[in-house]
Amino acid sequence: MTTDSRLADSSDDEGTATPAVHYADVVEQLFLEYEVLLPLHTITAVAHQCARDLAGSPTAAMPELIGRLARSRLNGLVADTEGRAARRIS
Repeated sequence: MTTDSRLADSSDDEGTATPAVHYADVVEQLFLEYEVLLPLHTITAVAHQCARDLAGSPTAAMPELIGRLARSRLNGLVADTEGRAARRIS
């Protein structure tokens, strides 16, 4: 999987966490929240698409923005899945 250049692994002289590390943290947190509802590949794909859609946003804000947008989209996927399951039952 290719990553957005804004998420590419790099470090500064002070040894602070890299954007790629922040992105991985976001995906990990999303997985912890949605693992019983959606497969990892879906969660990762949604997070990656969110990162691409948010290109041009301030780098420091990317983890928060990706997390918020991904949660919104993942919640929509969960609702769609639950809706289809309910229609099959009735």
